[in-house]
Formats: sequence, structure tokens, C-alpha cells
Amino acid sequence: LRHSHGFRFGQGDIYVLVRLRADADIIKIDPHELLDAQWMSRENIQAALVPSADYKGSMEGLVSPNNWKMICNALDGSLIEGTTMPNSRGGPPSMLYTGQDGGNKKRRVSA
Repeated sequence: LRHSHGFRFGQGDIYVLVRLRADADIIKIDPHELLDAQWMSRENIQAALVPSADYKGSMEGLVSPNNWKMICNALDGSLIEGTTMPNSRGGPPSMLYTGQDGGNKKRRVSA
């Protein structure tokens, strides 16, 4: 999760990257949403890193160092786990999300 203030259009920005497990290897593209999609290995993503810290060219097809750090954390970092809980008002159950802090204690992330 990355949170920034005052960037695009003077607004705050929350950027979330999650690791999910696919049900199948085949990607079904909705042409109204995406032109293309593909599975990428860690090596392919790392090969697309910007050439240097002072790079000023086009970012098309490249991955910034900050995004690379977020990708690595999603692949290797602490996981957020979801637990189903009964809804106190009835109806569908709620999800409680917890993650590990530096001391390996679970903390509430969202309810």
C-alpha cells in the first residue's frame, strides 16, 4: 500500500498492490477494458526496470524503482489474511483483514 498527498490534480492517492492466485493460466480479455494482458515472471519485470536513477525518458514499457519495491513486497513480504466473521446485523458475513507488524504480532488492517 502506498499513500501520497497532493500529486495528480492536487488529490491524495492510494495505490494498492495485491497478490492473488489465479484459477487458470488462460487470461480472458474484455476488449472494452484492456487491449492486452499477460503473465509476467519476476525476471521479465526486473528486466523492465528504468535504466538508471537519473533516467528522464519515456516510462512506456518500464517499471519504476518504487513500483519494483512494491512488487517485491507483494511477492515476498508479509501477507494480509482475511477471516470470515458473522455480520452483527445479520445478512452476509463480513471480512476481517489482519497483517503482521515488525514484531510479528497481528494487527487489524480493515473491517
